Amino acid sequence: MLTLEEETLTTLKEDLDNGKIIRSDDSEHISTILKIFGKSFPYDTAQETISTDYFDESVSYLLQNITFLMSSDYAKIIMISDSDLSFALTFTYESLSKHAETVLSLPQHKYFFAEDYSWCIFFKMEGYMGVAKPLPNQ
Repeated sequence: MLTLEEETLTTLKEDLDNGKIIRSDDSEHISTILKIFGKSFPYDTAQETISTDYFDESVSYLLQNITFLMSSDYAKIIMISDSDLSFALTFTYESLSKHAETVLSLPQHKYFFAEDYSWCIFFKMEGYMGVAKPLPNQ
């Protein structure tokens, strides 16, 4: 029986192999995120928080907000989570669109960042999702 981590990597294998998704140690991002967004992230900087019980709304919310927030079609999106995955994933928009349902179905909090950390879209297991921006003067 595969672990959740193994199952996720198997599902993403093609795009991991062709470089459309890059796997890295999540600790590479954590200290920067805490510095830019604050220790009570994402609540310190949330621009909006909405609640939903519908998975399809979450997928749509993610892709629509990323499209709006991205600075270019070539920008990367970093995803970290808070438990079962011990790594970060960096996606192209194309690869995230392809795998949005897979990564959003993981039973954990998920955070999607611009590669320059200029925004974050977060999904909490309790059904909340929102957009956060860096703290002022960061």
